[in-house]
Amino acid sequence: MKIENIVSKKVLLIELEGFAQTETAVNFVEEYNKAVSKIKGKGYTLIVDSSNLSTFKPDILPILANCYKLYMSSDFVRIFMINPKQGICKMQVQRVAKNTNFSGVFLDSLDDAMKRSL
Repeated sequence: MKIENIVSKKVLLIELEGFAQTETAVNFVEEYNKAVSKIKGKGYTLIVDSSNLSTFKPDILPILANCYKLYMSSDFVRIFMINPKQGICKMQVQRVAKNTNFSGVFLDSLDDAMKRSL
């Protein structure tokens, strides 16, 4: 997991990869909250690159739902999610997004998200 503040583009970029685990998810929320507190109200776009994520275990899906809710409550101008390359993982994240009424936009590439963030 990596969280990067790209000040010149007003983008908070989160890169996720591999298998999500409960301990990692708790750490992620802490790091996310720190990063967001520094940019809140400054017209930022959130991009979550989950292209390298692996399939979620069922017990992680509620944590994913809470992350979507967290993203939506953080005052971003736009939220872009990069679809996972793995088909099953892509179906999982989109199903959870639908169930949480997630307002972000799913895209297939980081380049596309960066272009749309301007």
